[in-house]
Amino acid sequence: MTRTLIVPMLVDGIVLPEGRTVVGAPDFRRLPYTAKDDGGQRDVNVGSPFLAESTHNEVFSDDSLQLGAGVHLHWTMPRPFRTAVHPIDPTTGAVDQSKAVFRKAPDRWLVCSWADSELQKCWLIEGDFVWSWDDPAASTLGEALSVWPWRFVRDPNGSIRFDTTLGEPPWRYVGRSRQLAGAWPNQKPGTSLKSVGETLTAEGYGDPTFAAYYPSCRSVFGHHDADPTINDALSYEVFGWYSTAADDPVAELAGRFASDAAKFRHRLKRDFEWSWDQADSPPERKLCYGRLHAKNFTGEARDAVELQLAIAGSGTEALACLLAAKMAARRYPNDPPRQIPEQQRLERHLDALLMSSQLKGHQVDIGDQLAIARHQRSFQAIHGSVLHVLRPRGTEDKVDAGLILPASLAADVDRLNAVQANFDSRQADVAALLGEHPPAAKPH
Repeated sequence: MTRTLIVPMLVDGIVLPEGRTVVGAPDFRRLPYTAKDDGGQRDVNVGSPFLAESTHNEVFSDDSLQLGAGVHLHWTMPRPFRTAVHPIDPTTGAVDQSKAVFRKAPDRWLVCSWADSELQKCWLIEGDFVWSWDDPAASTLGEALSVWPWRFVRDPNGSIRFDTTLGEPPWRYVGRSRQLAGAWPNQKPGTSLKSVGETLTAEGYGDPTFAAYYPSCRSVFGHHDADPTINDALSYEVFGWYSTAADDPVAELAGRFASDAAKFRHRLKRDFEWSWDQADSPPERKLCYGRLHAKNFTGEARDAVELQLAIAGSGTEALACLLAAKMAARRYPNDPPRQIPEQQRLERHLDALLMSSQLKGHQVDIGDQLAIARHQRSFQAIHGSVLHVLRPRGTEDKVDAGLILPASLAADVDRLNAVQANFDSRQADVAALLGEHPPAAKPH
């Protein structure tokens, strides 16, 4: 019998009697490309620029993803797979502290539905499956599949570019679910992330929130049961493992310390916060496991949540303030006086993290540079309006070279400035609607 370390994980589920439209994940199907077919070519999505903002949903915009009726399951992988670590050279054991990577995530999942002790249905989830771009089955399941960017290649110098030679869409559907009963549907072979040099992790295609947001990972770390029997006896079990044993970090750790069981248990506890009770024989693999009972489903009426609000001078400052307050309360739950200085300390650290791009390159006085950056962030520069003045000829560069105007002429200049201010205000409104900055004012 294979020695297996079973690791618990959280499984969430929501029951939708009818379909619901929700805010979708970045949709790479909006990117423009040139399709080649029947010996010719045609441009697709020509109205969208080839920019990341074309794939994102605008804040407070209409919802863009349709979730089908039924039960939607979403599992949260154990913490070690959601935390970036410094990679270790498997040959020398040296730690590369210049990099931070996410561990490989399980790419096979078995989802089983039960009615009390009777097994109802089972599905095999292939999280790393990449659909062929012209597979009609993928097009039919499009709203149920995760969409990934594709055809980005790395040049020998390390730069990443878009491959325009294939004439195929710059995205692919990833993740496949097949019920373990009867004949499987006729589908094209497809491929896997590993076969094209990609690694399945909690950040997916590079988004740290990928595994946490169901619309992003719905066919990779989630499942949709479109025809459930909803009653109090319904429950789901989810099992996760690796299709390739070499990708299992527990198996890799056990191989490195096969002759030293005590050191294996120590490293397992230190690196993963897991324990193994059998002293003489380390596990040969890891299995993720989670169970969800019907009484824990989230229903159509959304559960009430406590709203937490932070008001600050900028979005990053408000985020840092909110996170710092929660972390300080967690660290000192019964000592409010100690929470305030701890919150201020954590807020400074989070600010430094969020503003790291602005501090890049500074080696000296990094604390002062951070203080300056935080101070500058509390102000927002706006374009001023044009102001018309009259000065004697030849005194344009003198501030105090005033001129006493006749009352009628002064009134004309005042009306001119009022009209100019109204024009500048309207111009700023138009620029705001277009998402642009208004033109800088020029002196007259």
